Amino acid sequence: MDVTAHVMVRNEENYIEPVMDSIIQAGFREVLVVDCASQDRTFEKLVPYGRLDRVRLTRTAILTPEENGQVRQWLTDRTRTRWAMIIDGDEYYWPYVLRRLLKLEIPEGKKFGYTTLANVQLDDEGYYVASQFSKHAFFDADKTVWEGPYPFENPEDILLGNEDGRLNHYFGEDLLHRLNSWHGLHLRLLQRSPYDEETHLRVTLRETVHRRPEVLRRLRYLPVPARSSYVSIEAKLVIA
Repeated sequence: MDVTAHVMVRNEENYIEPVMDSIIQAGFREVLVVDCASQDRTFEKLVPYGRLDRVRLTRTAILTPEENGQVRQWLTDRTRTRWAMIIDGDEYYWPYVLRRLLKLEIPEGKKFGYTTLANVQLDDEGYYVASQFSKHAFFDADKTVWEGPYPFENPEDILLGNEDGRLNHYFGEDLLHRLNSWHGLHLRLLQRSPYDEETHLRVTLRETVHRRPEVLRRLRYLPVPARSSYVSIEAKLVIA
């Protein structure tokens, strides 16, 4: 299927290159990238990607939580495919998983599709640890209107259909067995830039769900995706 990637970034210089490389390798029809007034070298590292035929790169003023939905809508209005996929600057997907997802045919009537990432952080001993995290990533660009502040730019649609506790918007029957595995790494709890600030949400996550022994998994490779190691990262991933 034809899919456009939506990439919103702000102060992501430590990991933006492997994130973008995996997106380029996946073969999206188009990649729309918005740098939201990064203070570090994120935009500088994005410029070479902006020269590619399928990539459109732009910058905005400082992004507030209230403006997040507006930027999502701006991207959606410029999407020329029916389906779009949200890949933020702190979300690294295995390239082969993205290629597989792009080959799916989404059943009629589905509005969202979910993927499974692993939230990654450092524990007290210096190991990388992760817990699973499912999020909607695909959406129908012809039917979705974004509104409201981050993190719930579109709460009605995001929560719609989850009353029974299951992700019944999850599409792709051949991927259902992967729901308990990882499609990629969510790096939001790591320092992604010298300008990356602590937030209440990040502190709370570290102190709650990510500290529960039953959900923590150690990653026995170092470092978390860097430009020099991302190509073979899946082979290096061992769950203790």
